[in-house]
Amino acid sequence: MISHLFAVALAAAASVPTPDDPASDPENWRQVEAENLLVIDTNKGRILVETAPDFAPNHVARIKELTRQNYYDGIIFHRVIGDFMVQTGDPTGTGRGGSGQKINGEFYIDRPTDMAVVVVNDRRTNKAGFHNGMPVVTQPEALRIMTEDNTVEAWLSHCKGMVSMARGDSRNSADSQFFLMRQSYRNDGVRNTFLDQEYSAWGRVVGGLDVVSAINEGTVGETSGFVPDLVDTMRVAADLPDDQRPSVWVLREDGPLFDDFLAEARTGVVGALDVCDVNVPSAVQDPTP
Repeated sequence: MISHLFAVALAAAASVPTPDDPASDPENWRQVEAENLLVIDTNKGRILVETAPDFAPNHVARIKELTRQNYYDGIIFHRVIGDFMVQTGDPTGTGRGGSGQKINGEFYIDRPTDMAVVVVNDRRTNKAGFHNGMPVVTQPEALRIMTEDNTVEAWLSHCKGMVSMARGDSRNSADSQFFLMRQSYRNDGVRNTFLDQEYSAWGRVVGGLDVVSAINEGTVGETSGFVPDLVDTMRVAADLPDDQRPSVWVLREDGPLFDDFLAEARTGVVGALDVCDVNVPSAVQDPTP
């Protein structure tokens, strides 16, 4: 469990003042809704994930449905690759199992005009920034006039700490398995990767990123001597008793502190600041010892 009262996740080159009580500063700190917060207790510690129903509503709904069935309790991390990701969600522990219910891919959305993205990387093509602390890549606003419904495409990017669905060869073959990113892998025209818009990202680690990094590395059936770590329990925070429910606040992009945070993150950076180089701060209050 998280043994301290507050934990703040920050970009390596940036800091931000954290109030003793983030709830007292709503101008700068947004509380994560308990219904959108997953509490994953592992044998290595607690991981907290904020879901992103704006980008992957069907995946979020299915993950929460399985969570409320206690589906993930006792399932191992069957595939863990160094500075890449940790994967779980297979009840057979082999990497070939699932719930038997497939989910169609949610690789991007048509971003409406009222969905704000604070851009930190303003290239001539796609723009990269943040929405609710999530790293987002979006088409330029100027393209809206070329669409009938006045929308542009946007998608979550596979930066460190993002959570996404595993799948087979078919783009619509995701089931119950998911992975948590240990490092950033995204396609922005510079870092050519195979994850963005190919796998459905549906959340971000807002507490316990150190736990994600501590999960034992290896692959079941492939790595000699591999001893997998496991998910003890996985719960929706809203379902926990009040005295056991963690609370999480995320630095608001529309608050005055965010500009200062980005300015410090840009210090010493040559060229454009990449969205994956910034981890939007979160503050965790956890009553569980």
